[in-house]
Amino acid sequence: MNKLPDENTLLSMLEKFEEAEKTAHNLSNMATEIKQKYQKRIQEVQPAQK
Repeated sequence: MNKLPDENTLLSMLEKFEEAEKTAHNLSNMATEIKQKYQKRIQEVQPAQK
């Protein structure tokens, strides 16, 4: 049967997972901002093309 990692290893892993979560959250926010920017631009350009 496998042994669980010690407490220090688990705490280190938790810190890395928290950093990864923050990075993913920041990337998600950035992607949302880019999407909104270009959606707005497309809406401005489309009526001009008709």
